[in-house]
Amino acid sequence: MRPATIQKLEKAGIPLVGYDEKTFDYCVNNDMQSMIVEGTRFLVGHGRKKIAFLQPSGVRDWYLLEPFKEVLKELDVPFHPDWVCSAVDMFVLGSGWDNFNRLWDHGEEKPDGLVIGIDTIFSEAVDRKSVV
Repeated sequence: MRPATIQKLEKAGIPLVGYDEKTFDYCVNNDMQSMIVEGTRFLVGHGRKKIAFLQPSGVRDWYLLEPFKEVLKELDVPFHPDWVCSAVDMFVLGSGWDNFNRLWDHGEEKPDGLVIGIDTIFSEAVDRKSVV
């Protein structure tokens, strides 16, 4: 079943193109795995060694998280399973922010970098002033 947000847009006659053939009638695929790997390399190349990961919950998690874990291992940077945060619904603004914010506010050791696994949850992280 398609998320309610997508159903509403389709019902309104708004054309949609997505990345998941199970959710969208028309799809465009991008290489999200390479984006995650290169983004992680960039952060490590700029001295970041404590990197968190924000991903959508239940939407091909393995597809996004595995490349992140592999590149960390390759670069000899520790993977922190507790620093993997999920967005409950990647189409609802702020759905992943609470999880990352809890990590930021309550962890003794804080991440010094964040890789975001999907563009639809990017604005959740950059629009929040408490990160800085």
